[in-house]
Amino acid sequence: MTAPAPRTLPAVGDSRGIHFPPIHKHTRGDGLRVWTVEHRGLPVVCLSVLWPIGSAADPVDRFGLTSLTADLLDEGTRTLDAVALHDALARIGSHLEGEVGPDAAALGLVTLVRHGARATELLADVASHPRFDESDFVRVRDNRISRLVQMRDVPAAVAERIFGTQLYGAHPYGHSSVGVERTLRATTLDDVRRFHAEVLLRTTPTIIAVGDVTPADVIRWVDAAWPVQAGGFVAATAPSVSTAALPKGPSLSLVQRANAAQSELRVGRVSAARSTPDYAALAVMNTILGGTFVSRVNLKLREQKGFTYGVRSTFDYRREPGPFSVQTSVQASATTEAIADILTEIRDISGARPATEVEIAKAQAALTRSYPRSFETVEQVARAVAQMALHGLSDDYFDNFVRDVSRVTAAQVSDVAQRYVPAEDLHVVVVGDRSHLSADGLGRGPIVERSVGED
Repeated sequence: MTAPAPRTLPAVGDSRGIHFPPIHKHTRGDGLRVWTVEHRGLPVVCLSVLWPIGSAADPVDRFGLTSLTADLLDEGTRTLDAVALHDALARIGSHLEGEVGPDAAALGLVTLVRHGARATELLADVASHPRFDESDFVRVRDNRISRLVQMRDVPAAVAERIFGTQLYGAHPYGHSSVGVERTLRATTLDDVRRFHAEVLLRTTPTIIAVGDVTPADVIRWVDAAWPVQAGGFVAATAPSVSTAALPKGPSLSLVQRANAAQSELRVGRVSAARSTPDYAALAVMNTILGGTFVSRVNLKLREQKGFTYGVRSTFDYRREPGPFSVQTSVQASATTEAIADILTEIRDISGARPATEVEIAKAQAALTRSYPRSFETVEQVARAVAQMALHGLSDDYFDNFVRDVSRVTAAQVSDVAQRYVPAEDLHVVVVGDRSHLSADGLGRGPIVERSVGED
């Protein structure tokens, strides 16, 4: 009897890029932009409105105002109360989803193409004519305040709050989009109405449509539903980071948690903007350093030493330079050693122990093998278009990602690590018991104790 031939796995092919579908860009006379992508296959359309106004636009005495305003948009319109509005959305098989970040606010929905005109009408009504009822305002604002009070007891939330202010100081990027208790308590419904009318509605919006539609259809829907802005819209500008008086590193901040069994850690600095030409090299570097389970910091702190369940590093890319951070929670007794290990790994990847060819190949595969799956649905494509609109990315930006990542070298990895995350200029935040923290040997300067109540 002939033995069966041994089974072998198929050979792994080259990473495939994508061909991002063309974007039809139309600008109305008042400046409103309509960007349409034809995405055939299913009779659905994703419709969204993007305003380049985020929490960085909050007035200094009203942190959280942008997010609070956006959160109130779906509480009804001038002609539809909240129940009637959501009933109208349900009748077209849809619901609203909103999001506010440091640089932008967005509101969108997905529906069948045959309901496109009605969906656009509802989206425009919500965006342009919100109800802004006093009882809704009080409920939403007080829920936010209650959430912030509860987050005082969540070490990760406290660490994020202190980390933001330690990196950015008074710059608007230093607070979360939710806001802070003090300014939310001072916010009134008149503040919301004024911000909506004088800032949000006057800022140039981009209407994004992705689905089984034509540009002519979408333009017709928008023109019929979206009010023309008298005098035209105005462009939004991001508050400059380069000219801001940011806190100097290195530093070591502590929020004391007596007898805490674990220490919540943040290590990082103000780093790169989304538009950086070094995006591909930074992606590879971060994947090797802390972006995957087999990254250097996770293998060191979790697998070798058992200090934590996991640790990761990330870049939060924004219009202006955003933060790089290493985030983890470690057993209290390992606090000082864990910080030292993180600092060592960051320092080593920039020169002392540069990325190997094996590490680079694995990182490139992790970034590119599943890349096409990020553009399968209308929602995913719409998010990509929103990035282009917000950050001024070229139309072929996503087409070139796989190529750019595949060309990254070890020298480039070391170079971007040194320029964007120099170990000698990093801030460290610890939420934990001071008895387990020693500044000796960390080179961060004296320990500065911070209060949970700091705004």
